[in-house]
Amino acid sequence: MGLNEISASELVSRCTEQEPIFGWFLLGVGLMFLFLGLRMSRILIMLSFTAAGFVLGMSLDPGSPIRFLIGTAFGITFMLTSWCTPRPSTATLVGIWAGILGMIAARIIGGTMIEPHIQFTFGAILFMTGAALSMVMPEAMVAFITSLEGTLIFVCGLVIVITGAGIPTFAMHMKEFLTHPISGPFAVAAGTFIGCYTQLGEMNKKNTGRSA
Repeated sequence: MGLNEISASELVSRCTEQEPIFGWFLLGVGLMFLFLGLRMSRILIMLSFTAAGFVLGMSLDPGSPIRFLIGTAFGITFMLTSWCTPRPSTATLVGIWAGILGMIAARIIGGTMIEPHIQFTFGAILFMTGAALSMVMPEAMVAFITSLEGTLIFVCGLVIVITGAGIPTFAMHMKEFLTHPISGPFAVAAGTFIGCYTQLGEMNKKNTGRSA
């Protein structure tokens, strides 16, 4: 079982436990990330770091009675840091996603035979590559990460809404589709491509209009 399949299974299972109203909220947020990423890049990147900080803080001591306060403190710290340092924060976020995708790809290609240090080395190389690319082509990289995050958020919201709609058969097929090692990544890649294409196309239209 690949790394991406395990993560997808855990993510989908957690989504099925949420309330439908939260699913509708995620659908709206996902669409905002997908199609307004370049317009609202600074705010959306700040939100990404806030969520990452909160999750990191909550996971440091799962059994602590004040873990929510710890998560909140981490979230606020990450939020302020990303807002005050937009370009380094963008480079870091792009690098993190590139590293994660790189490790997942290495695990899929190498299977269970791949050594962990090779997997992390591959991820580290792609982390540096992604961070460097964000300095060279910032708009394209912002469109990529906001589209990727938007797709993941939208899919999570869709799973929650469908599960809450009381259609168990459809929900079961969707879970199988999303956790499959081929169809799941394809769905995420397709959503990311659509978001990138839309955002960059809109940016090119604006640039063409200004130069005309």
